[in-house]
Amino acid sequence: MPAGNPAGQVGGAAGGGATPRPTSPIPPHGGVTSTPRGTGPRSGVPTAGHRKSSAAALDWRGWWKLHRDLFVHVCAPAPIVSGSSDFLLGRTDSTQAGSGLPMTLDLARQEIRPILREVLSDRQTEVRVAAVKSIGKVGGPEAVHAILPLLRDSDPHVRSSAAAALGYTGDACALPYLESVIADESIDVVTRGFAAIGAGIVGGPDAAAALEPLVMGKGVSSELRATALVALGATACPQAATILRRFVRTKGPTMDTDEEALALESIARVDPDGSRASLIAATKARSGLVRASAACALGGLAPGRDDHAALVSLVESDPDPIVRAEAALALGRRADDGAAKTLARVLDDDANADVRPFAALGLAITKDAMASATLRKALLDPSTTATLRGACAIGLGILGDRGSIPALRAVYRASDPELRGWTVLSLGMIGDRSLVPDLEAILLDPRPSVDLEPYVLAAGLLGDRALVREVQKSLEDGCNRWREAYLVKAAGYLREESFVEPCAAALRNSNRAENTRAYAAFALGALGDRLEVPALTRLVAWRNPFVAVGPLAALLAHL
Repeated sequence: MPAGNPAGQVGGAAGGGATPRPTSPIPPHGGVTSTPRGTGPRSGVPTAGHRKSSAAALDWRGWWKLHRDLFVHVCAPAPIVSGSSDFLLGRTDSTQAGSGLPMTLDLARQEIRPILREVLSDRQTEVRVAAVKSIGKVGGPEAVHAILPLLRDSDPHVRSSAAAALGYTGDACALPYLESVIADESIDVVTRGFAAIGAGIVGGPDAAAALEPLVMGKGVSSELRATALVALGATACPQAATILRRFVRTKGPTMDTDEEALALESIARVDPDGSRASLIAATKARSGLVRASAACALGGLAPGRDDHAALVSLVESDPDPIVRAEAALALGRRADDGAAKTLARVLDDDANADVRPFAALGLAITKDAMASATLRKALLDPSTTATLRGACAIGLGILGDRGSIPALRAVYRASDPELRGWTVLSLGMIGDRSLVPDLEAILLDPRPSVDLEPYVLAAGLLGDRALVREVQKSLEDGCNRWREAYLVKAAGYLREESFVEPCAAALRNSNRAENTRAYAAFALGALGDRLEVPALTRLVAWRNPFVAVGPLAALLAHL
């Protein structure tokens, strides 16, 4: 029986002997390169190539979207107790709901798998896309075989999603099929790219071997090569380091800037001990993208004197604000002696207003004793921008600092809608229940005037029963279809067993709006995800997001 990755790991060894490669399961279809449709907004696929880093692209909120699950744990909050109809957290503690029983995720997954399989042949494309990805997340002994037929689906977006879903399973028996897709030049770039990402998630030497032709071969598109470079970094095997170093030697001074940056990061992921010297040297490269990637990669290494000095030099004096931002996050990850003081200075003094939020987040990540007071001071300073104050609020949430609850409540009462949302989420991360009535009022409002996401996440972290009831009521009675779809998606964040049946009912009802049904499939996948941190989040965590990787960007658009 093929062994998949253990829970919580993305790039494990594939293990076992070589499996015969099947013939290509996907018919040629004329090189479709459109972005796979998902359950969110559709966007074009950016391409890799020579680009200069731009301060206009520097926004901590984009970074937060990619890394949120590492800190908020929306896929693994404290278990919500089921079975008590009058329970409303904020008035009664969850441990006192005597008639309730904690849900068992293994049992929930057993219910979810057949529900998702039922709609793999649904007439609505968005439903098939969401369902096949969710099957990959939930996994199970039959997941790979359930996904395979969708590699031949009539819609290219479903085919590419199926390729990604094979990787999400983490099952080594998916590799021969992923290899076949990767090697078939008649298949479109996005689907092959998704297959490359999937192979990286499964990991191991066989995955590295399948990715090697995309890196070393001639005539490979820049999008596909860039994707393969990222995927190699996820394989967690020495063979990937050998391939990556050969690529760097072969390309030499003619190497594309983006490719150099991606190769640096991936080598550091698979061979951290052997990459330190090259990363320190790369902090002095001419390209800002390369320097930023070197900083990101150094952030994942064990602290060392020379690399600490290199990061401090970048964060304090590099001319590129993106490099300074990435170096701030790297210093935060390492939490070297003196890192917190350096980041506090950058928070106060950096000339670029967009760099300072990254210093705030880096300071929070250090978990240093001085961090809370520094962030609290910036949060309460009305002369600072709402953007910086939002980052400080999230930083206090990362720290779990209960001493900051009064400050966060004060800012919530006096702030603009976006900053109010960040403070609500921070309070949810800390575990403060004082705003439960506000959460309920906003989530029960049939025409909310704010972005619901931070309120939904906070309610999930706090186990707010009003949200449970509202989602169930919404599924039964219907409401504004976009709000309904969003609340259904939120059900997956809560890992609440009672959501399985109402989500299943919405998914099975072909008369419901397509986006509601697709979000119901998404919710079931998130609810039953076998990994504490989703595979895709782990793949992109702590890498330089300013290097364009087309297929990967297409997947990330629907996180």
